[in-house]
Amino acid sequence: MSPNFVQTFVSPRPPRTQTASLTPFPSSGGAVTTVWHDDHLVSTYHVDQKGCQGEQKAPCVPPFHIHGHQSENFTVLSGVLCHATGKGERTLLKAGDAEYSHQCAGVAHTMWPMPEGGDVVVKIRTDPVFAGGFTEQFYRNFMSYLDDCNKHNYSPSPFQMFLFLNSADVVLDLPLPYALNKALHHFFGNVIGGWLLGYQSSYAEYYDDKKTA
Repeated sequence: MSPNFVQTFVSPRPPRTQTASLTPFPSSGGAVTTVWHDDHLVSTYHVDQKGCQGEQKAPCVPPFHIHGHQSENFTVLSGVLCHATGKGERTLLKAGDAEYSHQCAGVAHTMWPMPEGGDVVVKIRTDPVFAGGFTEQFYRNFMSYLDDCNKHNYSPSPFQMFLFLNSADVVLDLPLPYALNKALHHFFGNVIGGWLLGYQSSYAEYYDDKKTA
């Protein structure tokens, strides 16, 4: 259902670019390209592009976040990737290393490409895989929306962002107990963002089962 005039006036939203059929899927202004396979994805960080420069402060780097019920497993195929947790731990992952597993439940983390070693190619596998977790649908929607905001000079709506995150069982690393943090993501995302403002957790321009199959 399309938002009404009042909803778009209160919370403007950028025009949506048709990205559902793009494979590889570009994000962060083309600085990252991603291809999905049956049980994993492979992302390439193009370290010579602006979106991947600045290490931890690079635009392609996600904020510290927590996956509620999934672990994330990383295998670096080329280059060097830095994985960090909210506890201050940092691990450099390199090509040839064994798969690195971050047991995500309750522990914030993020990752970024290191400039040495050239482009970073990393295989990422989540466990378990389920519809309400980190999926291709979530990633395409989340990153396409951010790119459209950047392209059209819109500030991302926090209500849309919370709705996307909550749909994937992900919360930002806020200084709150996890249960309260999760409840806030639901309230601001699903109640205010979805019910009051008319945002959706997925858009046909960003993800389509037929186009992305």
